[in-house]
Amino acid sequence: MGNLEGTPCGKGEGRGCLTPVSLGRWQDFQTMVSERREAVDSALRVHNYCVDCEETGKWIADKTKVVESTKDLGRDLAGVIAIQRKLSGLERDVAAIQARLGTLERESQQLMASHPELKEDIEQRQAYVEELWQGLMQALKSQEASLGEASQLQAFLQDLDAFQAWLSTTQKDVASKDMPESLPEAEQLLQQHAAIKDDIDRHQESYQKVRVSGEKVTHGQTDPEYLLLGQRLDGLEKGWDALSRMWESRSQALTQCLGFQEFQKDAKQAEAILSNQVGRGTGSWGHLSRQENL
Repeated sequence: MGNLEGTPCGKGEGRGCLTPVSLGRWQDFQTMVSERREAVDSALRVHNYCVDCEETGKWIADKTKVVESTKDLGRDLAGVIAIQRKLSGLERDVAAIQARLGTLERESQQLMASHPELKEDIEQRQAYVEELWQGLMQALKSQEASLGEASQLQAFLQDLDAFQAWLSTTQKDVASKDMPESLPEAEQLLQQHAAIKDDIDRHQESYQKVRVSGEKVTHGQTDPEYLLLGQRLDGLEKGWDALSRMWESRSQALTQCLGFQEFQKDAKQAEAILSNQVGRGTGSWGHLSRQENL
């Protein structure tokens, strides 16, 4: 069996060797298997492309229905809030769909080059997905146009939601109870804490923008929805102020931990030096004692 890929049998060789005829057949068999494998892989690739097209088409159609469902909602604050809830996360989905379309387009070009007999079918599938995509884009444009002045209110609510989400995440980071157990860890935690401060400073302008826009939106309004919005803005202000105090408190605690770790390091070094000196002193005293005895 060890001569399957070798030369024809020689004199005295065992039954496992291949004759020129059987060797040729074996090589033909290997070629056939390789070609069959390539054919199966290629067919699987086409199948996966078709499945991806169908799934992407359904994905786009679902998002289009969500956008179109906002047409019957009001254009007051309550209606805009309802629209905002329905369209929450849509921007992220649209970006993901657009990336998927780019992948499908590249895959379709490669498949049409390797399978010219399927070119028409692939072009139709790609065109169908692109048509659905254009429908979603048109629905979004129509929705934005129909909002009119309310689009500014929607933009404000988007900014408010985004800022509150960032504020909540940052407060959790600052509220960490992790304490360093070594000097390198203390230095690392302080660096991370300083980076959070830089992030807070970068959001200062966003906070002021949300506050100013919120005051304009709620000024003179007595509708319950506006009153709730005012409460959210009050909570936002309190949360922002609390974040500053939390950061300062955490900074002081980490600074103290750093000082303690530095003290421990210096104490260990001093202890080692003293131990070394004591050892040398003991050796000298012992030497002097032996000299006196002599």
